[in-house]
Amino acid sequence: MSPGNTEPIIRGAGEGAVHRTPFGDTLAWKAGDAETGGYSLHERTAPPRAESTPHVHHRVSEAFYLIDGEMEFEVAERKFVVGPGTFVLAPAGTPHAWRNAGGRDARVLVLFAPGVDYGYFEEIDRLTRSASGGRPDPRELLALAEKYGMT
Repeated sequence: MSPGNTEPIIRGAGEGAVHRTPFGDTLAWKAGDAETGGYSLHERTAPPRAESTPHVHHRVSEAFYLIDGEMEFEVAERKFVVGPGTFVLAPAGTPHAWRNAGGRDARVLVLFAPGVDYGYFEEIDRLTRSASGGRPDPRELLALAEKYGMT
């Protein structure tokens, strides 16, 4: 928890901010850096064929725990397909990407440490919802990623 905060955070299913991304997935936030003082956690729901582009978080490690479905990850040029119960870590500065490799929605808990600013995902959501077909201009996405320390 952030300094001075002694209140527990309790968020049930369907509670917390929800953001869409241009990758076709949705993020349901359970806790943000401002609340925890050190990490942020969300549940990602990725439909079949949803996938990220390869990217790097320069200051943030991204950890994935697959709850349901089948995902392919590429971390540091290694590709592997995983099932429920698998943990994958992309350390800060490591190129990585993910893809739903199955025929149904995949659900993944995603932890960022240190935490990330909700602002990035609020802006991604806004760009995604306003873009034709939900696919924002790649130049806008790159500018936004650079603004928040990602490439």
